[in-house]
Amino acid sequence: MKVEILLSGFGGQGVMSLGKALATAALMQGKHPIYFPSYGAEVRGGTAYCFVKISDETIGSPLIEKPDIAIILNQPSLDKFEKDLKTSCLLIANSDLITRKIVRKDIEVVLAPLNTIALDCKNSKVANTVALGILIALRPQLLKKETILKFLEQTFPPGELLEQNREALNKGIQYALSKK
Repeated sequence: MKVEILLSGFGGQGVMSLGKALATAALMQGKHPIYFPSYGAEVRGGTAYCFVKISDETIGSPLIEKPDIAIILNQPSLDKFEKDLKTSCLLIANSDLITRKIVRKDIEVVLAPLNTIALDCKNSKVANTVALGILIALRPQLLKKETILKFLEQTFPPGELLEQNREALNKGIQYALSKK
């Protein structure tokens, strides 16, 4: 198994954190990940993005041309990357910040109100974790929920932020399962 993932949104939406979470959780499960962030002017309000590859075997190159999975958190990111998605790509898109219809008909699209769900968790900054929950519900062979929970516990100290991220993960999973 080799999966190529694109994550994109505004700087500050937690795109890079989500990429690190995917790569670290994959490593925790004994898989071979590569995390390739794009830093620069984008992080100051423009489109920020990163790529993650996860494989059962050693990965030879960090380059990704056509992602298998994309998590798109805003409209400019959709505009920039929609054309580059692989046929049958899973696209998880934030319907709270996407203002137009998805043009591609050859991809699997899940429009989810990530910001709204995050606000239900009392923290708008956990929208990325909601997206992660949707991803692991729809692609359970990629990463296990238990591994993500362990990653969250290692990342956040006990308290409100950890609980908000756990809740966001669970709400993302519930959202995805309710749409099946």
